[in-house]
Amino acid sequence: MAPAEPSGASPPAPPDDLSPEAASRRRFKKRWAAVFLALVGVGIVAFTTQQAALVSDAADAHEAFLSEIESRLSRVTDLSDEEIADLRRSRNATHVEEAQARGIPPVTQRAALADSADAGGLVPLASNASVNLLDATHSIYRATPGVGVALDSISARFGRELEARGLPQFRFTVSSLLRSGEDQANLSGTNVNAVRGRSSHEYGTTFDITYRRFDFDGGRAPEAPSLPEGLTSAFATPLRQRLDAAEQSFYDDIAMERAPALAAILGRVLITLEDDSVLVALRERRQPVYHVTETNGDTRLTPLTQ
Repeated sequence: MAPAEPSGASPPAPPDDLSPEAASRRRFKKRWAAVFLALVGVGIVAFTTQQAALVSDAADAHEAFLSEIESRLSRVTDLSDEEIADLRRSRNATHVEEAQARGIPPVTQRAALADSADAGGLVPLASNASVNLLDATHSIYRATPGVGVALDSISARFGRELEARGLPQFRFTVSSLLRSGEDQANLSGTNVNAVRGRSSHEYGTTFDITYRRFDFDGGRAPEAPSLPEGLTSAFATPLRQRLDAAEQSFYDDIAMERAPALAAILGRVLITLEDDSVLVALRERRQPVYHVTETNGDTRLTPLTQ
């Protein structure tokens, strides 16, 4: 199997003397200081003691709410040794066998890849509210219909697991899909004409999910606390806007900082979908990706959500 495509740098870790919780509290303090300054800066001069207290109460409630969201993520356990073994039960040979049964014939030249995908009935994929397709340099996002089913099934179950834990609907990231022989050679540093094993990426049936990149794209999220009664619209409107922006920024931050927890949830979803014969998955050792091949073909073109 050729190396996975680059999936971007890992998110920076907090300083050694600053725990994730402490880093979170520091973010909150800076955020709410900015909120108060912004409210004054928009020309609100009648910032009465009562209104100031209500704004402070709202900020405290929102801080507690977001702290609880992060706490829920911190309670997600790492994958066990048994679960990691389950994610390595289908090795490369299994992926290639499944790919050969469902995909297009491999193409050597990158220039011919798109035409071959068209002739083979592969369909284009695009990012959506559940899946982010990373800009790829060594593949194109064309796939068998079964890949769409597999992605929809992963999205449905991943979203359900997040909702059950009281978490926002974070997106996972696909980093690679259909490759030519040239793409494989460039990734592995070999000559395209050299004798080598096939990769399931050459058939349009296989994709990589990087388990270090998650984000929040404005999807469903737990309901934030309401603003206190008695807060006038002059304060409530800019405060609500600031709170919403802070919430979006916070979710983006913890999607990266708590990526290992989200990766564990995603890994367990892949195990159940392999058990249900929707896909086979391999947690690679040298690259931070789940290597996934659809086993659904064209026989069931709706996502398996149960």
